[in-house]
Amino acid sequence: MSVFKPLLLLVGALSFASAAHAAPQSWQCDVSHTTRAGWITDSYYFNLGPAGDQAEVIDGVINYFEKDFIPAKVVKDDGETIKLKWEYRAMGASSRRVTMRFDARIDRRAGRFSISAIPLGYDNRESKTGRCTAVKGPLRM
Repeated sequence: MSVFKPLLLLVGALSFASAAHAAPQSWQCDVSHTTRAGWITDSYYFNLGPAGDQAEVIDGVINYFEKDFIPAKVVKDDGETIKLKWEYRAMGASSRRVTMRFDARIDRRAGRFSISAIPLGYDNRESKTGRCTAVKGPLRM
């Protein structure tokens, strides 16, 4: 009986880990009140990687130029909040290349989303909020 109990605990732990891993690892986030002039688009799609610190992201701009997801870094995932960061080098309004740094936050329980875009080397910053929905993934465009 003493051998059976540790085995039962191990099976239970593996079942729990497997259920946690099966939780939605992809998110569709829609932003409220975007403008044509801004760097923040109306929708973002995230796939979280199995390692826990890696992810991928796509939005309208990335899809237009890259036609696929780009890497993002998960800087926090405590079960309630996911924080992600990524950079994207794109053409600016004056045909110059500009590197944009994005910071996003997903509140799992409330479904709230916030995102900020910062052009590196410049003083301005754009921030928006919206809603996220967990979806079965991974997502592909």
